[in-house]
Formats: sequence, structure tokens, C-alpha cells
Amino acid sequence: MNPFAFGSVVWIVVAAFVALFLPSVMRTKEPPTLDDQDSQHIHDMGVPRLGGVIVLCIMWAALLSQQAAVLPEIKLLLACATPAFVVGLLEDVLHSTSPWTRYAGCIASSFILVAIIGPIPRFDIGFLDVILTSGIAATLVSVFCIAGVTQAFNIVDGKNGLSSGMALIALFGLTITGWSIGDEVLAKSISLMAMPVLGFWCVNIIRGRLFLGDSGAYLLGFIVAACGLLTTIRNPTLSPWLPVVLAAYPIVETLFTFLRRVVIEQKRFSDPDFLHMHSLIYDRLIRAHSGSSTRRRKLGNSLSALILLAGSMGIAAIALNFLGSSLALQWLFLGYVVCYLSAYRGVRRLQRAEPLTAAQVDQAKAATDKR
Repeated sequence: MNPFAFGSVVWIVVAAFVALFLPSVMRTKEPPTLDDQDSQHIHDMGVPRLGGVIVLCIMWAALLSQQAAVLPEIKLLLACATPAFVVGLLEDVLHSTSPWTRYAGCIASSFILVAIIGPIPRFDIGFLDVILTSGIAATLVSVFCIAGVTQAFNIVDGKNGLSSGMALIALFGLTITGWSIGDEVLAKSISLMAMPVLGFWCVNIIRGRLFLGDSGAYLLGFIVAACGLLTTIRNPTLSPWLPVVLAAYPIVETLFTFLRRVVIEQKRFSDPDFLHMHSLIYDRLIRAHSGSSTRRRKLGNSLSALILLAGSMGIAAIALNFLGSSLALQWLFLGYVVCYLSAYRGVRRLQRAEPLTAAQVDQAKAATDKR
């Protein structure tokens, strides 16, 4: 095994080890919860929200240990994530950071990134490409898009392994793209950043004992957007729609949530609800058959994430066959939107599972204690 491959495996193992054993030595002071709606409240103990801190620290360690093999821009890219990461961490610790403050942090990270590596080069859509001919407009549009993707990964961070899994699909998709077009150093750089995420995901999808937190979700969303931008800037023959399709579910879920809440229901975009696709799949397809056992409900939580990850892997695999064709990728993205809307309509029409009674909650906790 060559040194780079060995180092990559080491960082997977390190991330998995820390994610597995940190919750055992650090318990939060939150009381045990078994909520029937919030996916983050089906656990039988307080769950630390430090997954993002672990992933960020191991990413830095991995990049610094392989400096000769990675792009200098990758380290700058990771440094640019600091404002978004910090506001997310404040929310994880204080639970009182306003949505606008968090979005301002995402905007700041996005602006710094665009100032360093440049704006989105093109959209391959006539009127949008005309807008990008203006330097100021190109900067504003790029900052808005990057900040939007950063937020999108936080919105889909509602099930064990979902947000981190979506990030893995996008990052490994970009890695495969780099190898296939001969940009080996880019491929190595992105893959090295993906390794700590993979280690965390392997633990989170099974046990759910450590959450990414807002800091981790913002970090991964920003990294996916930034790596996608860097890939298309370095390789002009690639379609700018490739990163969009690789991150299709977070983007579509966020756009539809905005349409549903703000336009249709006339609520604030920041008002929480349990009507995301991943919430509906868990609530109306899985939870009704998972019983009251805490263990089964955790498995159902992970299964709902795996269903969406499987769909995203499928569209990503198709997209990798059309690296330079914007028209094909645009139609592929449109097809995904149609499938999403059809599935959403079908799942939402299903009958909602009945909430657990107090007696069922106590029974589930007792059964968990016996294990």
C-alpha cells in the first residue's frame, strides 16, 4: 500500500475511533428523551453535538500530514469555512444563535472563498451567463449559491448519517471526476478531506451517539460547495452542473422547503417543522412498523437516511457519465426534481404514525435499560 493510501485509511480509523468512544467519556447534561417527532430526540441519553469539531480537527491533521500531495488551495478552502463553523458551534453550545446570525457566518465564509479562488465561472444558461459577465454580480450570485448549499446540508441534518452521507457522495463524486480527467492532485486533496467524514459516518449511521451539530453540517456543506467550485474552475471542460447534481437532495430539499414554507404556507423559512422528505419517510413509512423499542427506532432513523442516500448514489453514478455535458446534467437534475416531488406527494398522503403514549415511552426505556 502506497503512503497516501495508508495515510487515508489511518484517518478513517482515527475519525471512527474518536466518534465511537468520545460519547462514552463525555455525556451531555440533557435529560433522556424519546420524542415521537424530532429525529434527534429518539435516543435514550443526551447526545454530544461535537461531530463537526472532530471532523474539522482530523481534516486539518490529514491535510497537514500530506502537504506534499495536496493542493495549497485546499487548506485555504478549509480555513474559509471558519466563520460558518464558528456560528454553528455557538448554536451547538448556546442553543440561542439566531438563524440570521448563522446565515451571516455562511455568507462571510462564502465571500472569503470567492475572493480567494474566484466566482462561479458559468451556468451554461444564457441569461445567467450574461449576469456573470459583471464582476460584482458574479460575486454576489456565487456567494448566494455557496451559502445556500452550506445551509442546505444543515437542513437535511435530521437523520443519523444523512448529511454526512450526502457530503460523502458529493466529495467522492468529485474525487472520481478528478481521477477520470487526469487532475490527480485535486482528486487526492478532496479524497483526503472525505476520509474523516467517512470515519464519522460509519459510526453515526449505526449508533447515532454523536451528532454533527450545526457546526459540522455547515462545515460539510461549505466544503462540498467549495470543492465543487474549485473543481470547475480548475477544469473548464467540466459542466458547472456536475456539483449541483452530486448534491441534488440537499439542494432540492432546501428549495422545496422555501417554496412550501414561505410561498405556500406563508411562514418564515426558519420556522421548524417535520415535513422534510427525510422526516416523512421516517414518520410515515418506517416508524409505524418499528415499534416502541428505542433500538428499533434508532435503526429506523438510520434506514430512512439510507433510503435517500441510495437514491443520491444512483443519480451521482449517472452524472459521472456526463462530466462535460451541461444539457444532460440539467435534464438529469430536472428528472430528480420530478421524482422528488412525486415521492414527496405520495409519502405525505400516507397516514401519520400515532404518537407513543407515556406508557409506551416508559416501556421502551425499561427495555433499553435491561439491555
